[in-house]
Amino acid sequence: MARQFLVIGLVIACFLNPQTGIGLPPSAEDIYKTYAKQDPKKGITRQEFAHYLRDSTLSPSVKALYESGTAAVVQAVDADVAQETAAAFIRQGVAPGESMSPYSFKDYITAFPPRKTILPQPLPVPSQPKAGIPSPKPTPSGFLDRLTNSKLHDESLHVTRTAPVPAVPGGADPGPAQLNWTHAVGSPDVFTIDAAISYTYDFKSLGDKELLGYYPTFAIVPSFEAHTSNSVTATQDSLKAKLDLQFALDSKGKSDTDLFQLQALSIAPAYERDRVKKTETYGGEVFYTPVLKAIPGMTALYPLAFWRNQNAVVANPTEAAAIAYPGFVWSPSVGFEVGHATINETPVYGTDPDYARFVAKLKLDLYLFPQFDLSVSYAGRVFLNGEERAFSFFEIAPTWYIFTPAEDVQNPKKVHFAIGLDFKDGETTPSFKHVDSLSAFVGMKF
Repeated sequence: MARQFLVIGLVIACFLNPQTGIGLPPSAEDIYKTYAKQDPKKGITRQEFAHYLRDSTLSPSVKALYESGTAAVVQAVDADVAQETAAAFIRQGVAPGESMSPYSFKDYITAFPPRKTILPQPLPVPSQPKAGIPSPKPTPSGFLDRLTNSKLHDESLHVTRTAPVPAVPGGADPGPAQLNWTHAVGSPDVFTIDAAISYTYDFKSLGDKELLGYYPTFAIVPSFEAHTSNSVTATQDSLKAKLDLQFALDSKGKSDTDLFQLQALSIAPAYERDRVKKTETYGGEVFYTPVLKAIPGMTALYPLAFWRNQNAVVANPTEAAAIAYPGFVWSPSVGFEVGHATINETPVYGTDPDYARFVAKLKLDLYLFPQFDLSVSYAGRVFLNGEERAFSFFEIAPTWYIFTPAEDVQNPKKVHFAIGLDFKDGETTPSFKHVDSLSAFVGMKF
């Protein structure tokens, strides 16, 4: 980055650091220990220094686009970071091919302090046992130990429109929880709730391990979801609780030759019923979500810049982030839903109380600009037993995130309020009554 850009970051917010105390910025030594991993005694390498620059200078919105693999942003950031890294090593008098010494890095930090407020904590240095005193035996770290020793975090609690799908980049965002209003001439107003509350418990210890050439992730996501209204004749009426076990294999961009960026598997026991309990289902769901690198819009926001020169060189990462809009992201899922239904005056399942159905889902988000998302969702279900009927359900929701600056849209912690329209058409679980509605809504997400 340009030095002027780094100097802007002189104001450092207070944060908690176990080595520097509460309310104090990290010292140059702490920052050095965090990034100098290859040979700390010799110095920090150019690659490690570039990692430090990205963490200390990118805004949350640009960093989110960079980590998602948006091509224009990655190209601009890498070029800018490489230029600043070269300038810093020349300024500090580092010979070509050599690492920057701890003393030179401290001198650089003094002249150009970091802007970011939170740094990853360095690995603890193991203490050496004293002579004559045996080392303590390591304590086994099993599933229950990790579960009981882990802390619950507010950022893992979510309120959204639907329960989250496995951690897939792109169009997997469920959108904001909605309070819908529908007015029909000659009829009372109808208020509808489309909302879900969930908690994502990630097992981060798997992140550095490899499986079949990929990096596995695992999460447990309990959720409760409601799509119901104050109308006694509501056509979409669903209350659903499930415990989602989400497993994924992530390539982390390790190689462009990899077919998949990510493969996600979701297994969830589920209970669903309508508000008046005419239909209850007990069963399970299994869904598979592939994300392929070669298909535009699956791994990252893909710009619809057909009127622009695709080979034009952008000046900086901020400009690269700006030209990512309008753009789109999307993700498909396929799977099965099986279980037992208790039905009262609902003939849609036929005479068989047990059900098995194939399900295909598609989620597309078209961002016209950072705060405006045109969301299109589709779910198709084919019963494999009983009457073997097929049902489709569409939702189209233009959503405008209000009170949110463009630079904060990619930061989920800063996107909370929205307004929009919601169009629904088709049949969906649990009773498969026909839905055909257009509503205005106010939304909230965190």
